Amino acid sequence: MRGYDIGQELGRLFEVGFNIGMLAYIEQNQLSHKFGNLYRQDLQQLSFPKMLKQLAIKAEVVSEQNRQIIGKWGTLFLQKSFLAGLNFFSEYIKSTGWSKHQLKRLEILYYQCCFCGDNSLGTINKSEDEVFKEVLSQFHEIEVNISKYCQKGEFLRADTLILIRCGKQLRVLCLDYSIFSIKSIQDLLDVDSVEVIRRILLSEIRYLKSKSVFCNLGLDSKTSELNLSENLARYFTAFKRGDKETAKLIQAGSYAYSFSEFLRSHNFLTAETEAIFNVVGYSDRGISAMSLNRDNLDILATCSQIYKRDSSDLEIKDARKQVLKLIQRNAAKSFENGRNFINKLLDVPKEGITPIVHQERVENFLNSIDAIPPDLATQLQVSPNLDLREAHAELITKALDSDVTYIFLTGNPGIGKTTAIANFLKTEKCLNEGFLFFYVSPRTQVNLDIIEKFKQTPTNLYDDRIFTITTSADLIKNNVGQSTVNYLSNQRDDNFLEQTVHFVNQNTQLISQGLSKGLKRLTEDQIQDVGQQNRGVLDSICEAIYTTINRNLSHNIVATVSIQSLKKTKSGRDTLYHFEKIFKSAYNSTEGMVIPDRMKQISSKIKHLFIMIDEITGDDSGVEFLNGISRILKNYGLIDSQYGFNTKIIVADASIVDPDVIKQHLEETKAEPNKIFFRKAAAKASPLSVQPFQFKDLKATVINANSYPAKSLEISYKIFIESVKFNDQVNLQRKYEQENCVQKQIVEDINTFLNQPNSEQLIVYIQDKQRLADLIEKIREERGEFIQHQDYLEIHASLSEYEKQRVHEDKNNVKVIFMTASASRGLSFPKAKHILVDIPRFEIEKNLMEVIQVIYRGRGDKTLDSEAKKLIFYLSEQAVYYPQNLQSSSQDEREEQQLSLQESVLSLLNVLLILKTSIMTRIFGSGCIGQNDFITIPIGGKSVFAAGQTFSSKMATLIKQLKKEHKKRRNDELLQEVYTTLEGLLSSAEIVLRDLGHNNDRGLSYLELRESFYTKFLQGVNNTLDSLLSFVPIQTGYISGSLLVVPLAGRAVEEKYKMRLGQEIVTFSDGKLLNQMCEIKNSPTYPDSLRSAIKEAMDLVNLLEEQPNKTQKFEQNSQYSDQYYALPLFMFVSSEAMSQYFASNDEEPEDQRFRDILATYLNSLYPVTNILPIGHKYKDFPFLVFRSYSLNEIRSKLFTDKYFLTSNELNVLNLILSENSQ
Repeated sequence: MRGYDIGQELGRLFEVGFNIGMLAYIEQNQLSHKFGNLYRQDLQQLSFPKMLKQLAIKAEVVSEQNRQIIGKWGTLFLQKSFLAGLNFFSEYIKSTGWSKHQLKRLEILYYQCCFCGDNSLGTINKSEDEVFKEVLSQFHEIEVNISKYCQKGEFLRADTLILIRCGKQLRVLCLDYSIFSIKSIQDLLDVDSVEVIRRILLSEIRYLKSKSVFCNLGLDSKTSELNLSENLARYFTAFKRGDKETAKLIQAGSYAYSFSEFLRSHNFLTAETEAIFNVVGYSDRGISAMSLNRDNLDILATCSQIYKRDSSDLEIKDARKQVLKLIQRNAAKSFENGRNFINKLLDVPKEGITPIVHQERVENFLNSIDAIPPDLATQLQVSPNLDLREAHAELITKALDSDVTYIFLTGNPGIGKTTAIANFLKTEKCLNEGFLFFYVSPRTQVNLDIIEKFKQTPTNLYDDRIFTITTSADLIKNNVGQSTVNYLSNQRDDNFLEQTVHFVNQNTQLISQGLSKGLKRLTEDQIQDVGQQNRGVLDSICEAIYTTINRNLSHNIVATVSIQSLKKTKSGRDTLYHFEKIFKSAYNSTEGMVIPDRMKQISSKIKHLFIMIDEITGDDSGVEFLNGISRILKNYGLIDSQYGFNTKIIVADASIVDPDVIKQHLEETKAEPNKIFFRKAAAKASPLSVQPFQFKDLKATVINANSYPAKSLEISYKIFIESVKFNDQVNLQRKYEQENCVQKQIVEDINTFLNQPNSEQLIVYIQDKQRLADLIEKIREERGEFIQHQDYLEIHASLSEYEKQRVHEDKNNVKVIFMTASASRGLSFPKAKHILVDIPRFEIEKNLMEVIQVIYRGRGDKTLDSEAKKLIFYLSEQAVYYPQNLQSSSQDEREEQQLSLQESVLSLLNVLLILKTSIMTRIFGSGCIGQNDFITIPIGGKSVFAAGQTFSSKMATLIKQLKKEHKKRRNDELLQEVYTTLEGLLSSAEIVLRDLGHNNDRGLSYLELRESFYTKFLQGVNNTLDSLLSFVPIQTGYISGSLLVVPLAGRAVEEKYKMRLGQEIVTFSDGKLLNQMCEIKNSPTYPDSLRSAIKEAMDLVNLLEEQPNKTQKFEQNSQYSDQYYALPLFMFVSSEAMSQYFASNDEEPEDQRFRDILATYLNSLYPVTNILPIGHKYKDFPFLVFRSYSLNEIRSKLFTDKYFLTSNELNVLNLILSENSQ
């Protein structure tokens, strides 16, 4: 075999398959089109066996074995591209949001692709002129200047070009394809070898991992404000290299521009036409996409200009250097002594780990305890001589007494948002008129702190009339799933039952009432998960509020609950409908009408109805909560004052600052991924402002404060860059060199602080509990003595109730506070003066949002708040450079490596800029990037998880928790023994997918087709390719690299576990396992979440012990809208080889098991949870079943014009930085 570029030929095959897939979708869904039988006729002549023969001839392949390998790869590429095209077009149409009714009016006015000439690998020959005339016949009478539009970069050269009209909207979709995985014939390995498949999957993971975790940031920007087109030319030229997916994006952009000009000249596109252009560079390892509307079509002109110009290698290299130089110059403006800092970043050597430290001081901001300027007091009409906190509180009080419905409190953390509301409700006037304060936030600890604000002393509430209630899933579970709340009142302290609600005094501990009722024995050897019916959290709290009002227990009610209690139920509703229970006595449900007299009766006792959603961005379901509450209050006529209520919907969050962001993020509940809002700042922001606007057609006001609780702020960045040469061998075991360097530095910094006499308190924020535990251990080793509650506190989500109590008692006495995100909101540490923050490397946008919260945790001591404070940020990143081709000189190679390294470091630079400008936006109102000021706001996504978890996913989570806890307590053999036994128990599983019949997706499942798909496909293509146009409809799926991901909505997952006890698990027979689990459950030193979770595993063990010598089967069924399965595409081509491999039962290499490979691959692409199976032994082929609520949103990001660019190589920030300031 000779080394010719077979990749190019396979690329053509990929293009053919992709287009057939899209045409098959059009045919299956009977979409109206203008191309008639044009493509069917071409495909009737296109013979796949002939194409494969041509491939072998061109590659000069002689041996039969090598011919078969080429045949396998050809089929794999055609099959993969056919499925990719079919699913891509389905996804594209879905992403438009057009309703079924609108889709009936959808017309494909033009579809351009090609199945002859080079694309047929030379098997069908037609003249170009003939091809162009045929395709242009879709425009009927229009005369088209073919010689003009067939030039380089003009639209007749596009791989795929589609013009769609739906109602008044036009859509243009333009794609260009490329193949990266195969370059030469040597890359064609035998895919019937399971080890080869393993190697290919690992090398794809390596590619995904070589991309910076900081690279594909969701930047939601108004590109029309940014005036990008001039910078694009230089910037895109730098990316015009063959090894870049972006090169294909630029090429497709050029075709789309040419087409837009053609459409304009023939009046398809007028000034009034609503049009969106989706330009896509599609490769076998990823997608780069641009979504453009009418405001920024000039970007396409730039693509055209660059693509048409023949850029020499030298010119591209110069452009790369120039872009780097400009980015260097512009980025430097965002930092103090920035030039020096950026030079150090971009000058890393090509081997080893380089530490870089940069320091700067931020001054001239308003302190939260400073008096506001007199002219600002006059402008805002607040009392003179108030400090910022007091003036802010006065504005809130005014708003609570006004006629606005929505109050948005967006001031910086610690400015006193909830305190001002609590103080308003504690006034004699409010207590006399009565109130219901319904408060939700994402953190249980913060909910408890709200109740503290209504206390006079640690044991007594501020007033005898106040009654507080709160609840949680654990409390309800401990009371056998009944409606249960914790309450506080000065008038009673007993536990009592009123109507159907159990009121338990908050100061008493509710002991769990025996075992749960989730598991049931069906026969001697069969156990089934019937699911325990617990009352939900929202159900309980709302029933309790109704009972409190109805039974006149109190007319001043404070009710708190967590945002996470909002779930989607199986029926598609969300659990917020329970909120309606509060007013059920005043509502006639048969007629669906409010009973006005009864409603007025309630308002005569309870006038003030305040619903507050605090930290709305702190959980994905916050926005859904806001919209649900608004809808219910509107339906019940509670928004206006007709029944006498003073209703206020209060949204508090320091992560959203202006009405634009509020409207865009909070008015729509449509699920969205994490992102960064990015807007040009209009003017210098005021430290305190109040702004009226309309929200959901009702009066709203936003009260904002920009400040920081310190005299000045010293910021240090400690950065570790590891330079690595790219290689496609990957090890699933993580390498810890970078992490160790960061850990070492943090330990050193903590020790330096602790060694100073009279050192102030220190906060250390790391979003990884395991690393926190290691850090504490390391400090203990070095200091000899480091005692919890005396020297330090540790705050994370899995603290027990006892430990939470200790946090409050000890927080002012310890020297160091270690925390994860669960403490990043709502808690304050008055004695803290230094904050150390490790920037996480996952879900960057969401985590940056938490970082902004963390830096405000040190506040509340007037003396310390008027002194200088210090922040240290730790970042680590890999800079990957690619090996140079063999022909280049050593001088060229050195230059290439340096450029490659510097481009790799840009992603890190982006994060530093976003971090800095986000902090400046929070303190001053905006921050500087390059030549301009921008408002930069990192923000969490929007989605709601489906309610409920299956028993097996609880077990998988429990095993994971036990392992995590064991990592923290290395010497705790008890934990290790329990998780090893549980893993052994649940390792033999059979997972069956059943269709529930009410599935909208009528297609055949891939699993039904598993045996026959390859055969059916081969039969179909064995003759001519037109047979694929009428291929059986297949259910929707997503192709990502070599993975196929399929949604399970409308299908049930049936799991069967076989447990052979007596023979395999000896510890059972003597009851040892049960005793070990009891020990964990009863020990207060383990986290509450772990102790609670282990109870359900004990139910299973209890049932199993009844029949210790029988093999027992455990069964369960589940069905969730956010469940998927994933499998490698090779399964269709190499199913026999895989079946044989797994049937042999050979042990897989421990660090390269297929289950782990698939899990790592998936985690590199999407946020996923509840991965099954628990074990790693497969029967026929490897697969995973998992849940992911945001997978859909992440995919649809490709097509929305809010995200102008979706790419692993480019982003808007770099475009701004490439601006040339003349």
